[in-house]
Amino acid sequence: MSRNFATEPHRTVTYGICRGICHVLFPFLYPLRVRGRENLRFIQPGSIVIANHKTFLDPVAIAVCVPRLQLHFVAKQELSHFPPLRWLFHHLHCISISRGATDLTAVRTCMTALKNQCILGIFPEGTRHQSELMQHVENGTAMIALRSGAPVIPVYIAPKLRLFHRTVITFGTPMKTDDLKENGINVDTLNAFSDRVRDTFYAMRDDFDASRAKK
Repeated sequence: MSRNFATEPHRTVTYGICRGICHVLFPFLYPLRVRGRENLRFIQPGSIVIANHKTFLDPVAIAVCVPRLQLHFVAKQELSHFPPLRWLFHHLHCISISRGATDLTAVRTCMTALKNQCILGIFPEGTRHQSELMQHVENGTAMIALRSGAPVIPVYIAPKLRLFHRTVITFGTPMKTDDLKENGINVDTLNAFSDRVRDTFYAMRDDFDASRAKK
């Protein structure tokens, strides 16, 4: 039986090299500032990092801000159709997922990864092209979070990553989900989780906007 490398928790050489290169280049090309640095301690093996999604570089920006640990990002399956990206995703231990419907195979892979103490990186919006923040939250994210019981740490990225412009990466505290888990996994709790994700990111956006207005 073939091994599923996406569910193995160790940090790969490829991930370390890619992160190291980006750690050197980003201060010049895409300067980053970290808010909520004290909340990085919540990103531990077996946790889930969720973030808003505007550019294909968002996973790279998050990885640059998280030292020592490897994040296993969930990426749309279409990206792996390009052979060089397929090779890279395999060696970065990414998890491919089909968009548009709940991909149960990908959900099971994510569950196994969390059980094996991997750290998942998920973009609940499922696409980079939403006009409004967290306008739509994929139910797969809620299912993985509630079934696994893993801590869910929100990360807000603003403004959009642009060449030679500063972007702020805000790390929040783990979301409260115990009350939802107690009610089991059903349509109501999945929708309630999605609403909570939306409310969490709206609050982070408002806090970010308020901090900029003070300057």
